[in-house]
Amino acid sequence: MNQPLLAAACISAAVAHSWAQEETDPEALAIHAALAESVSASLVQVRYTLHYDKGQPPPHEESLRMEFPHEEPGFLLEGGIVCTEDIMIHPRFIERIEVAFGDQVVDAEVISYGVRQDGMLLRLSEPLTGARPLQFVAAEEGPYHAVQYVNTGQWHAQVSALGSTVHRRADQTPFMSVPTQTLILTELGEAVGLTMTGELPTDGSWKGSPTDWDMISVGEYEALSSRIADLAENIVPLAVVNFRSPRVQSAAMFRFGADEDSDVTEWTGPAVVIDATHAIVLGKFKPRTTARMERIRVFLPGQGAVEATFVGSLKDWGAFVVELSSPVSLFVNLSPEAITHQRDRLQIVAEVTVQGENRVQYVGREWMRSFSRGWRGMLFPEHWSVNPYGPDQSGVKRFFFDTQGRLVAIPIERREKVTVEERWGGGAVLSPAPYILDAAARGDDAFDPDNRPLGEDQENRLAWLGVELQGLDRELARLNGVSDRTQDGSIGAIVTYVYTGSPAERMGLEPGDILLRVHADGQPRPLELRVEGDFGMMEAFWENIEQIPVQYFDQIPTPWPNADNAFNRALTDLGFGASARLEVFRNGEMFSEPFTVTQGPDHYNAASRFESESLGMDVRDMTFEVRRYFQLTEEDAGVIVSKLEPGEKAAVAGLKPYEIIIAVNDQPVTSVEQFETLITDQTALRFSVKRRDKGRVVKITMN
Repeated sequence: MNQPLLAAACISAAVAHSWAQEETDPEALAIHAALAESVSASLVQVRYTLHYDKGQPPPHEESLRMEFPHEEPGFLLEGGIVCTEDIMIHPRFIERIEVAFGDQVVDAEVISYGVRQDGMLLRLSEPLTGARPLQFVAAEEGPYHAVQYVNTGQWHAQVSALGSTVHRRADQTPFMSVPTQTLILTELGEAVGLTMTGELPTDGSWKGSPTDWDMISVGEYEALSSRIADLAENIVPLAVVNFRSPRVQSAAMFRFGADEDSDVTEWTGPAVVIDATHAIVLGKFKPRTTARMERIRVFLPGQGAVEATFVGSLKDWGAFVVELSSPVSLFVNLSPEAITHQRDRLQIVAEVTVQGENRVQYVGREWMRSFSRGWRGMLFPEHWSVNPYGPDQSGVKRFFFDTQGRLVAIPIERREKVTVEERWGGGAVLSPAPYILDAAARGDDAFDPDNRPLGEDQENRLAWLGVELQGLDRELARLNGVSDRTQDGSIGAIVTYVYTGSPAERMGLEPGDILLRVHADGQPRPLELRVEGDFGMMEAFWENIEQIPVQYFDQIPTPWPNADNAFNRALTDLGFGASARLEVFRNGEMFSEPFTVTQGPDHYNAASRFESESLGMDVRDMTFEVRRYFQLTEEDAGVIVSKLEPGEKAAVAGLKPYEIIIAVNDQPVTSVEQFETLITDQTALRFSVKRRDKGRVVKITMN
């Protein structure tokens, strides 16, 4: 064994042997028992009686169900002072604070909060008979012992030898790690120090009484909170975003899976004013939703609604940048320190909630205790107030400020890559504010050019390959010899048709090819092909169309494979112009075809549409997939019925969804514009209608 490994092994064995001896050494056990007995007179319980505020539950809500106050350990100091951990409950939830010792219970009030120690000091309303205040003697040397006051059904002192493990973070003083809320005693029972962070610097700076800690009085804290509350109202205002109503029919969205915000028409949420004329709106929208964006307003104190212009959606974060129509004088000021410098420092947090159209704000205290390395090696605070596994159903967004009023961290969602599955629906990440503002400052380089507002005629644009696909299953995968490549048929699709002039035709794809995955530049994993829907079920629709009640017409899905499917939508989200490779299996061999993501021709959901209020119906132009389904050529006339209003003329006359009107009053119709012209100012209409391979005539009187 080499020397370093041998030395490490010897040290480990010695430490283990020493620990085992200590735990069984009668003398050590006697010392610990004596310390537990002597210190018990200085240990108290801090009780919080909590209540609801404005219908909102407090932290530690379980104490209300138990009908008993929430309890925390406390340490009695001289002068009727108690030191306890700051559990950071907003005063609006606290009905009463009491301190218990034995059978005695007295009222207490907060007098100060720790700035570098996660603790606070309480003043008792009256003395506790029989209790003995701790007297700290910082100069006493070790060996030291650690005391915790714990509740396992009954409160008791827990004493152990102070550990010798030393940690050191980069550019920081080495420290010994102990549990939080730990009292340090000598063997004679003299108090040397108390820690609420669980870290004891090896330079001895931890020694001394909590009354010597860097503290902020209640009055100072209230003044600081008020100042940051005013600041947050200005730099974290509400934004209201209005969207056009989506053109996609509800039945299609239901069938092919709608985004959470696919039908949103108004959104209200927080923004962060980053300079005199710009703000970041913390709304995470996919391209198809951003495409419908029509109006943005930011509500600023003293100015009311300020119109804003869309600048760009951040590629990597769930937010977009806007330009304000009126400049502001107050905007965000960032802390210049690395986020890790905020460890175990008092933070002032603005809790912003959207309730209807109102912005509700409370200001409280928080601490950052730990950090994790995440996306691209960035450091993120780990904190209970954000949920990395899903959206915060409470709607509360917490913005962290330091005690100088500088913004430290923002609750924001990461915008995952297209190929990354958001298994829990996404959630806020407490992110260092410089990460977000640096991204916004990079301008076009940080923006997604395909995630922007578009005209109504472009909002449903799609990328495409130009194929029709049949999904695989276990049996088809086995028959085609691709079980091992398709997760036993759970992914992959068979090409059943290739459209003329499509990217698929240019790649040389053929019916019978099996498509497996798309590998796109800049994506962490391949995009797997999956085919939704069972279109064979629509045969029953045509057979029973006359029996379907009119009120269910808008819930009927299209009988053809909809181009607006998850795969084409994912290609669209990759971005037009993106470079990719398609994994193909043909005749027992695998090969890869490069291609560029391109915009497809108009599909059914993006087709030109005409709404006739007088008839109570909508018609759309014929598109490539509709013509394919009905076996029509580009020269064949017709517009397709896309919507019928119950009780209106068209529905009463017997028209059905997805029928094709090929002529109006014996005049061929080839577009919705022509259809509008042909029905205008007519007293009677004669529609030549085709239902799949059957024709009929529908007459409507317009009087």
